[in-house]
Amino acid sequence: MLANHLSTAGKTATYISKTIQNELIEICGDLIREQILAEVKHATFFTVIGDETTDVNTIEQFTFCLRYVFENKVHEKFISFLPAEDRTGEGLARLILDEIKNLGLNANFMVSQAYDGCSAMSGKFNGCHAYIQKLFPTALYLQCASHSLNLAISDSCFIIIIQNCIGSIKEIYNYFNSSSKRTLYLKQIINNSNKKKLASVCDTRWVERHDAVITFRQLYPFIMTCFEKIIEEETGKNQTLAFNYLKNIQSSCFIISLCILKKCLSMTLPIAAGLQAPDNDIMDCKRLVDDVLFMFKQMRNEKLNEEYGEILSEVKQLCELSGRRTVLMKPSNVQGIKQYI
Repeated sequence: MLANHLSTAGKTATYISKTIQNELIEICGDLIREQILAEVKHATFFTVIGDETTDVNTIEQFTFCLRYVFENKVHEKFISFLPAEDRTGEGLARLILDEIKNLGLNANFMVSQAYDGCSAMSGKFNGCHAYIQKLFPTALYLQCASHSLNLAISDSCFIIIIQNCIGSIKEIYNYFNSSSKRTLYLKQIINNSNKKKLASVCDTRWVERHDAVITFRQLYPFIMTCFEKIIEEETGKNQTLAFNYLKNIQSSCFIISLCILKKCLSMTLPIAAGLQAPDNDIMDCKRLVDDVLFMFKQMRNEKLNEEYGEILSEVKQLCELSGRRTVLMKPSNVQGIKQYI
């Protein structure tokens, strides 16, 4: 249909200018939004879900979403981006309530509000949720469980060798991703693997970091071979970077950190993904949390030798691949945390 229009339309009536395209996108958005709002009104009760982020123009945008039950199914739908000039709790509360009013919804039917744990949203007295609850007491505040999980995992990664490992994975991803030639090198070397390229290390979402670490471990032998090829064939800065990255990922510290990260993150991946599922309820979330806690407790107590034996076996395997002798040092106290290097 589009091809026929472009081939038959007059030169002054193609309707493909940026202005017309933006108008068409807005019309489509309005139609979709109307359908969503009709479902919300039919459901009566709803939850507001929101988060802040800075766009490419450095403008703070508030992402406004609605959660509701329609035809016995839970729905989470994006509604709009709202420029947030006033980022105080009161300012954000006013922004949300104004949007609810503009959408033709009754805020008295708002049963809950879900945001992250920043002070502007979660503050007991001056947080966004507190201002809204003063006007609508039934709008209970629920802190984003996935955000809390991200913070917990981030805090557990403060050990310096773990931070260095994650930083190295991120740098190596950027090293390959910034050059089509280096990306081609890696693709040509990778074989017998369902992973064909490195995954990015997201700064905010741990689901992506899980994938990045697990993918890096799976592609470790190919990455090492690729660096060796670049060192042989390249010169100058590219050769130097490849040499430094190769020495880094062949070190005992990196290999041990990578194996520990892979083990721990593979255990937390189901909960990181599950907490973001739109059809989850609080009991599902509790079961996910209980399962992960149980696995970690088992790993520390009942299965200590078995689990750490598996990690040590994997460490030895990677050390053999890299031509390194496995070096295990005595426990050392760094930043108040015992580390086995």
